Amino acid sequence: VRPRGGGGGAEGCRQALVLMPTEASAGSLSRSAVRAEDLSCPICLHLLLSPVTLSCGHTFCAHCASRWGAARACAVCRERLRGRAPAAVNYVLAQVIGALFPEEIKARRLEVEKEMRCNFARRVRARPAVRLGARGLPGPRASVEQRSVMWYALTVLPPLLILVGLSIFVSHAQHPVPPSVSAIVQGGLGLVERSIALHAQTAPIGAAAPSSHAGS
Repeated sequence: VRPRGGGGGAEGCRQALVLMPTEASAGSLSRSAVRAEDLSCPICLHLLLSPVTLSCGHTFCAHCASRWGAARACAVCRERLRGRAPAAVNYVLAQVIGALFPEEIKARRLEVEKEMRCNFARRVRARPAVRLGARGLPGPRASVEQRSVMWYALTVLPPLLILVGLSIFVSHAQHPVPPSVSAIVQGGLGLVERSIALHAQTAPIGAAAPSSHAGS
């Protein structure tokens, strides 16, 4: 019997499980026997994706439940949730929904994955260091000095810091350090110094043009 109204959540899950008691009969259930609204998440109002059932009995999408979980209460009945472990995915119900609405579930999964990637990128861009670095990136019209600083920060500084740290470790080591390690550290420092010197010699060539133009 079809429940009245857009029951969603637990009612739709119970109806689907009554109609589909086993995984083996997933393909025998006709799509017209149950509505998408009966298997929708009460939070996002879409079909349940990786459904999880909370201790109160209400069922949500896994990502919706984890996002709402900070409140430690059910989004429907407001009952306080028991335990801190995340609810396990109901794979039988997930298979039932996938068999009934394969195209919708596939599209919804792609949509959620895209949303999660966008949220991750938004959180990364929100970090102060990332915002500062993004504003300082030189564009196509950047001056030679800006490009020189960026070249140094991206290519020279990271290995230089590693080599300096190794050099300090070698100089203050309480145990004998193999000669090969010392040779590698010293050779690396020399290579970085020569690279910086070479770049310092070539950078003023491009920087001289604006100054001569300004003087004329």
